Amino acid sequence: MDDSQDTTFTTFNDPPSLFDAVSQTLNGSTSTLPTHIRVCIMAPLDGKTLTETELNGGIDGPDCPNLEHLVEEWRTSFRQIPQGHSITHLQFDMSTPQEMELRHIVRMLQALSTVVNIKAAPPQMNFSICGCSDTKRKYLEGSFPSRDKNA
Repeated sequence: MDDSQDTTFTTFNDPPSLFDAVSQTLNGSTSTLPTHIRVCIMAPLDGKTLTETELNGGIDGPDCPNLEHLVEEWRTSFRQIPQGHSITHLQFDMSTPQEMELRHIVRMLQALSTVVNIKAAPPQMNFSICGCSDTKRKYLEGSFPSRDKNA
């Protein structure tokens, strides 16, 4: 079910904002994480000059200083999400400040969605993509953990 049109998402524009929200949950400042979260994966790149390799879809190695750092920050923030969290829908906003290929970013989405899905209680989350063409959206959504349609 796609509830992205009629549900309010709590939006995180960068890894530190997600990390802070998770930390507040872990230290008891807030009781739970929001149930519907949107993460703007590429928003922190606004104002940065991307390398040719990054613009062509690369995310790691010496030719990808911006994306390699960003990928690691998102991974760190997602690893902090606790077991049995309250998130039921995670939406990845793939809007980019510069036109770029999203070929290899699929590996990061696969890792992030798998981590958060495994820690869910029960592990049957909804995932979606927004902020890119329909073709890219379908390609990226193929990286998400599969759901048992009979569950």
